[in-house]
Amino acid sequence: MDKDSKIVTGFFRLNPVDIYLLDFRNTFYVQGVPLRLNKIYDYNPVTPGLTKCEFIKIKFNNTYVTEQVTSVGGVGVAFNNP
Repeated sequence: MDKDSKIVTGFFRLNPVDIYLLDFRNTFYVQGVPLRLNKIYDYNPVTPGLTKCEFIKIKFNNTYVTEQVTSVGGVGVAFNNP
């Protein structure tokens, strides 16, 4: 976590589908600010209403990209260092 990151809390209307599809790795944008979900407080799927959510404001949104390298006829491990 970046030293300049901040904790942001807010109340959101969540439903069971939102919870089912929830992934804490996703980046959420609230008023254009990138946030990462940290905690959900007291979600109740039976009673509709607002649920308190805690986010971490992220400074950079770097996406992890894998790179696949094909090695033909070699022995051992090959590394591709940029």
